[in-house]
Amino acid sequence: MKPTNNQHTTRIAVVGVGNVGTSAAYALTLGGIAEDLLLVDIRASVRDSLVRDLSDVAHGIKSRTRVRAATYQEVGQCDIVVLTPGSERSPGG
Repeated sequence: MKPTNNQHTTRIAVVGVGNVGTSAAYALTLGGIAEDLLLVDIRASVRDSLVRDLSDVAHGIKSRTRVRAATYQEVGQCDIVVLTPGSERSPGG
């Protein structure tokens, strides 16, 4: 479903895809609230796995939400940012 002329295209970022971030992203995908759902995490492999899973969910329920991996720089262009940081991590950890 594409937004009509009077609807705003919503872009939401979820920063941190641990348990809480994954749950939030799943709920946003099921709800079809965002046209673009951007996932950001220092653990790229975990983030990328979730992108694939949620993309499958969105396709299966015919959601208008497009899920993709994003960078921290892209977060600033989002309408809504959901911050779900876990404990301190280091790259590769």
